[in-house]
Amino acid sequence: FQETQERLHELDALYRLHTQKEWGRVSREMAEVSGYHYGPTGISPAGETWWPEIEEAVRRGKTRTLSDDGSEVLTTPITLRGQAIGALSFRRPAEAGAWSAQDVALMETTADQVALALENVRLLEEAQQRARQEHVIRQAIDHTHRAVNVEQALRIMAQELAQTMGVPHVSIELGTDMLTQE
Repeated sequence: FQETQERLHELDALYRLHTQKEWGRVSREMAEVSGYHYGPTGISPAGETWWPEIEEAVRRGKTRTLSDDGSEVLTTPITLRGQAIGALSFRRPAEAGAWSAQDVALMETTADQVALALENVRLLEEAQQRARQEHVIRQAIDHTHRAVNVEQALRIMAQELAQTMGVPHVSIELGTDMLTQE
């Protein structure tokens, strides 16, 4: 039982690390736009810097409420597998009153649903990218059917793979004579 618990703990740690790595990659790819703000004037890109309350929610991994400049602000982290990948921040006029425990619970549930939706989109993008790569590689390899011998097939494959992968050099070498024997 203890060994199973240890393995589950290790697996959970791996999932957390993978989540952190993948969402770090997504963040780098979205360098210019890290999110969006919506308000009375419409929707606009969030830009390169986070609002302080969003940064704090992500850093601490906890929901925070505050009164700021005539507004009541509720910020909750968007977490996936225990890793904060972003935050939701809600503002309303101070006249609306402080955020209630029910408001906080609703916003935290919303953040959980946002996390799952974003992860689903990320996984779909990843699957589509992998499918495109496999299709392109399959096309390159299919061109070898024009070859009349192995040497010609290697030549075609090297050229096609270089073009397909967008790299200047590809080496395909066959033979076991080059291996050192012990």
